[in-house]
Amino acid sequence: MTAEQRSASGEPGECVSSPTSSNMLQIPSWVPAAVARSALSMWNDMADFDQDSAMKLRLVTLQRLIEDKRMQKVWRELQRMSRDKSRFINPAGQSKNYQPTLEDQFHGMVILLNNIVVQQGHGNNLITKKEIEDKRQALRMRAKDLESFARSHFQFSPVIFAKIGECAKSLELISEEDVQWGLGASNPALIVERQRSDMALRSFVKLTVQNCQTIFGKPMYSTVANVTNVVLTRQDIDASRVRALVRD
Repeated sequence: MTAEQRSASGEPGECVSSPTSSNMLQIPSWVPAAVARSALSMWNDMADFDQDSAMKLRLVTLQRLIEDKRMQKVWRELQRMSRDKSRFINPAGQSKNYQPTLEDQFHGMVILLNNIVVQQGHGNNLITKKEIEDKRQALRMRAKDLESFARSHFQFSPVIFAKIGECAKSLELISEEDVQWGLGASNPALIVERQRSDMALRSFVKLTVQNCQTIFGKPMYSTVANVTNVVLTRQDIDASRVRALVRD
């Protein structure tokens, strides 16, 4: 490892803690410095809102991702280079022909950390395609009832009931995407063919694989397995289990 890499990765270095009064974020020396800085900034930004349930979950997630020693393997994998040190094995960036700089690579790692923390504050419900279509049809039926109601009461207030009729027509045209958002599945990765057990596990794995694919161009099943075990405090998830979970 070059002096530049050693400095950027935070190796060696002292543990850093956030100046919050109740719970300190301890940052081990093996956490990349760019990741450590981002984590500390996020921690301090969120700490004042720790009574909010979503924010509390994000704080817990961030603490696990930074303090759990199993994450050392994740950061090492994301920094791993070819034998001749000419390229990263898992380069951050959208183009296959683009070789990221060291700064780019650490930026990709920061984005991964941020995305995982933020996604844990959302509902992230898995929704089946049938549930989406059923809800869409139910809304369309309501729209027809509303349109009929507006027509039958038009004489009482033409302006008001004309507007109600217009709203009803718009509701009839509601898209699948609108319904997905309404049901808490704004991300296509959360739409499945059928519901199964371990919904929290499946949604986390699907979103994390998607993050790795977007940032590093690979699903990175082993890395996702390690991150999943850390965030969900498990020991039983491996690469083959991750592959099985993302199939549907």
